[in-house]
Amino acid sequence: MTRPAEPSLHDVLEAYAATDVDVWLPTPTRVAGRAARRDLPTRFVVITGWNPGSRVTDEATNRQANADLAAVLLAMGATVLPARGTATDGGWSEDSFAIPLDDGRPSLHTLLAVGRAFGQHAVYVIGNDHLDIVACAGGPSHRLPRIR
Repeated sequence: MTRPAEPSLHDVLEAYAATDVDVWLPTPTRVAGRAARRDLPTRFVVITGWNPGSRVTDEATNRQANADLAAVLLAMGATVLPARGTATDGGWSEDSFAIPLDDGRPSLHTLLAVGRAFGQHAVYVIGNDHLDIVACAGGPSHRLPRIR
């Protein structure tokens, strides 16, 4: 049996860019995408354990990966807020976590390493006026308007 081809970086970035991101602050708040809240209380990294390598994985495996990710983040002393990324067309969604960056702990560099360890291509870095898609393995980041 052959493995499906890994998606191109271009395809991955398009999917990331066409995602609405909600964070529970403490109630669901759209922080990126369509009709996002304009005044954020903090800067976040949004990361998930779902669908490593951008390959669709069954829900039980995804939930376990996210539970493992949460345990790693909490062990680092991170503040971990529930989040969800949803395709703007509603075709998919992924449970995620938002990690505030305001206190610098853990650092963006550390969170990128965690993303790599969990098979993620990139994370979101969300600030008041922008959304950056930052590759976990290094390389380019892509800045987009936070609100579409």
